Amino acid sequence: MKISDTGDRDRNLSNDPRKARGQIVFVTIFFAALFAVMLTWAVWYSWDKREFLFNEQHNGRDTLQEERVTRGTIYARDGRTILAQTMEEGGRTYRYYPYGREYAHAVGYSVLGGAGVESACKYDLLHTGISVSEQMELDQRLERYPGNNVITTLDPALQDSVVEALDDFGYEKAAVIVTDPGTGEILAMVSRPDFDPNNIEEDWDSFVNADEEDGEDTGILLNRVTQGRYPPGSTFKIVDAIELLQEDANAINSYSFDCEGSWTCDGETVKCYHSERHGEVDLTEAFAASCNSAFSQIGVEEIDRGRMMATLDKLMFNQKLPYDLPCERSYVGLDENTNTESLMQISIGQGDTIIFSSSPIPGNEKAVTNVINKLLLKGADVIFQDVHVSGHPCQEDIKLIYTLVQPKFSIPVHGEYRHLKAQAKLVKELGISEDHIFILQSGNVLEVTPDSAEVVGDVPVGNILVDGLGVGDVGNIVLRDRQHLAEDGIV
Repeated sequence: MKISDTGDRDRNLSNDPRKARGQIVFVTIFFAALFAVMLTWAVWYSWDKREFLFNEQHNGRDTLQEERVTRGTIYARDGRTILAQTMEEGGRTYRYYPYGREYAHAVGYSVLGGAGVESACKYDLLHTGISVSEQMELDQRLERYPGNNVITTLDPALQDSVVEALDDFGYEKAAVIVTDPGTGEILAMVSRPDFDPNNIEEDWDSFVNADEEDGEDTGILLNRVTQGRYPPGSTFKIVDAIELLQEDANAINSYSFDCEGSWTCDGETVKCYHSERHGEVDLTEAFAASCNSAFSQIGVEEIDRGRMMATLDKLMFNQKLPYDLPCERSYVGLDENTNTESLMQISIGQGDTIIFSSSPIPGNEKAVTNVINKLLLKGADVIFQDVHVSGHPCQEDIKLIYTLVQPKFSIPVHGEYRHLKAQAKLVKELGISEDHIFILQSGNVLEVTPDSAEVVGDVPVGNILVDGLGVGDVGNIVLRDRQHLAEDGIV
């Protein structure tokens, strides 16, 4: 009988010290290589994303860097005009903006989270380009390193011209940008309402709480140029013309349209400004006259929708712009399902029109104002002034109904106490005696007979809280939980 010695051979191999050492070396090399890869990746990522990590709001390195480096100076495009610089007075350093409001949104501010160029170029402004020897010399003198300077593309002459024009016309809300079409450089940028960045810390609370104090969200810190969205209006006709000429280069000569002041398609009508008739026009004349009728016809009948969508993509509509500061994406709601009415409006650069046909209920002004502002920033045309038709009777209506009914008693209802009081006064003028007019409070019990009326008592009134099967005995813990649900929602 022959017995295999495989088991013994395996046991001998497993007890081989050389084999064990080989396994240990292999595992060590593997984990060392893995650690080296992870370390290399971490170092590469930290270097490659250094600006992103430095600007991350939860990273406190910028605060430490402010103690070591004097934030650099921001210049206009001429390299001489100072837009922001660090000053020192009485042992205190602060940021000074020589032009105040003029460059408020473009240059921004460095405190309270920062904004504008101050925020976008924070990494460069708080890092130095001096040599190591110069750094050592400053360290010996216990002085801070000078930060790198930033030269913007802003043109002081153009910026001054824009500000002067807005002042001359008295515009309190505006968004103006001037660019170089050849390079895309921003030459001027003004947003209103504006603020003085020199006083941003002192004025911060008033800016943030402006909507609560005044009942209106002024959006003073919002850069309307880059963070607002507005209907482009007739400037969009440039895009229409580009697409038409791309599809038919001869359209500059062959296109013809007879403008009668309006154009109708599929039951939808677009009118020219003041319904002006432009007559027979070619493409050049239609563009010069900004003819709404002609360009709505071009958008619906002359241009291929698919190719127009491709052109919008090339022009970066509905895309993030290559811009370092916060900015909103433009929006053009054109797709295969866009109806004729919307397509006509898009062709002349108009967006949605929203009408608020009611006045805000007292106490809701802040919420309504915020909705209106957000709709405007999304590009909608919002009409909210002088369009409300009241559902309540006016004084003459009240007089008429009292004259027709001839009541013996009057109980003014609906509205605030001042409204009830005003109605009681009006009813008294109509001949109803004062003791027959009752302005009741919640809970009053009025007993009425054919000949008299009298408040005879009160009943308990108020809010009754219900929690499951419990009525009226809801405790503070339940109220707290409901408050959290109302504010935060549920997951």
